[in-house]
This record gives sequence, structure tokens and C-alpha cells, in this order.
Amino acid sequence: MTYRSLVTWVVFLSLTLGIIAHEATDIFKKQPPPKTGQLPMFTFLEKHLWKVEVLYQGKFAFFQRDDRGRWFLHDGSHTHESLSPGSTSDSQEPHFSEADLSLKIEEQLKMTARMIADRKMSLNETVIDNRGHRHNVGGANYSDDISIAPCEAETEESRSTEASFNCSSLERFGLENPPIILSFYSLTFSPRETNEPSSLLPLATLYAGDMLPSKYTYYTKKGGDPYIYLIPRYFIAMLLALAFGEDQAPSPMPEK
Repeated sequence: MTYRSLVTWVVFLSLTLGIIAHEATDIFKKQPPPKTGQLPMFTFLEKHLWKVEVLYQGKFAFFQRDDRGRWFLHDGSHTHESLSPGSTSDSQEPHFSEADLSLKIEEQLKMTARMIADRKMSLNETVIDNRGHRHNVGGANYSDDISIAPCEAETEESRSTEASFNCSSLERFGLENPPIILSFYSLTFSPRETNEPSSLLPLATLYAGDMLPSKYTYYTKKGGDPYIYLIPRYFIAMLLALAFGEDQAPSPMPEK
């Protein structure tokens, strides 16, 4: 056998084995990226924000930048965490914040802007635990004992053994009338920069409803987004604590 014939047979056999491997295993088929559970909630950063409004169980507060770009806390009674010398809470002078407080708020909002969801699910899904029980506020996202399945409407057969579900309703996630609302406003479109009506509209709004029974995770929804996102508790709790005080907010982790 000549050298040229040998090379031809080697190439032919290699192509044949490649075709067999492809047909049998799809080894050459491009695979989708693995599900890492890392779902960024926002496209903005802290430096893009001018104001963040926080509503929690009927209480209201917001964080805002002063004329120097520093953050200060403005609570619902129109008092201020820190005022410039000679100012009063009723004055029309610009707001100023202490450097330490401003830095603390800045660091927290950086973390909030980088908020990561553990899972995304649609309204026609529900959480099932390892015993097969369905939960309208159910499951534990940090372990292997839950799964996501299609939500099944209530039937005569299931009514006696399972909770009633309205698959198109946000109520089963605590999002029909969410107790927590976070609204983020853009620095670019702040009233200081423009007189456009769009400056009055939030850049993004996040609604947080019930926690899962594990108490580690919130059901959340973004304004204009049809999906439900499972957000680690500490992202929400730490911002609430900064806005209203640690004694008025959930702890970052469940108490044992």
C-alpha cells in the first residue's frame, strides 16, 4: 500500500468515526450554557441611580443624592438622617449627608444593583417539595428538595387533598398586593438634569411578596416583566434595615 493510499484510508476512517459519534452522541452539537442560577435582576449600577424609594408594610422612605452626589436617607415624615450646619428639617436648603452614612448607603445600593435571582419561573408554574406537596408559597430554593412544575388548576378530585390554586393570579406568591416595593430612578433623567416627564418614572420597580417556607428566599416580580424571580432574602432585608432600622426589618438570614 502506498503512502498516499494509507493517508486516504486514515482520513476516510476518521470521517466515518466522526459521523458515527455525531449520530450516536451529538458530541459535535452546540450545547446550551449550563444553568448556573445566576440571573442578574438589573442592567444598571449604583452610579446610574439618583433616587431609590422603599415601601415596606405601609412605611415609606427613600435614598437620594445631594448636590455633591452623596447619598442621604429621607424618611416618610420628611426628616433627614443628617443635615448641613444651620439647616432645619423644614428648610428649603439643599440636603447634605454625612460622609460615613453616604458611604454606607452607597455600598448597600451597589449590592442591590447587583441583585442575583436564584431561579426564574412563570405564573403557570408552582413549587413542589420532596414529598410531592404543592405550595402556593412553597419550597426551599437552597436544597435539592424542590422542583418547579406546571401549575394545575383545582379539580373536584384534587380539592380535598391539595390547596386551591389560581394559576393566573399573583396572589399565590404574595404579589397581588406586595408588602415590599423598591423603585429605582435614573440619575440621567433626574429633575435636576431634565424637565422631561420621563424623569418622574422609575427606571425599574421590584415587587417582593411572600417568602418561601424555608425563609431564605422571596418571591419577586419586576414591573413590566411577566416572570416570577426567587431572590435571596438578604438582598431585600439589608436594604430594608438601612431604610427603617434593623429592628423594623427582617433579619438577613432566618433566625434559628
